[in-house]
Amino acid sequence: MSERDLRSAAELCPRSEPACGLVLLIEPSKLVRIALGRYLGRHFGAVVTAAGADQVGSSLGDFSPTHLVCAGSVARRALEWRARWSLERLVVLSGAVEPVDAVPGVDAVLPKPVDPAALVRCLLHPPPGFGALIEGGPW
Repeated sequence: MSERDLRSAAELCPRSEPACGLVLLIEPSKLVRIALGRYLGRHFGAVVTAAGADQVGSSLGDFSPTHLVCAGSVARRALEWRARWSLERLVVLSGAVEPVDAVPGVDAVLPKPVDPAALVRCLLHPPPGFGALIEGGPW
């Protein structure tokens, strides 16, 4: 998404409208990033994708996301990002074989492969239990 597209989305969508937020998706798998980015784009004002934490600054520019979806491999930066951007929702996608315990500062941990509809529900409507492992909803 170009900076012009981001600016248009930001101007058209007031921050008070949950579905108009800017979602930052950090996912190392290109195919997953493309598929989830497209799906999230149908439900939110704008979606910016990055393959890793090192690409976040160049991908976002001067914009601040309202929602963050990140792979478990970059979740260690979650608290820093939550404080920097005043995120409404922070969701971690985990491919761990063993269930992940609740993560402080994270709204939910969704197992991979993730159900895109469950991810959108999680971003729009907070699941019960801060940092809970979610097995697909409903909540």
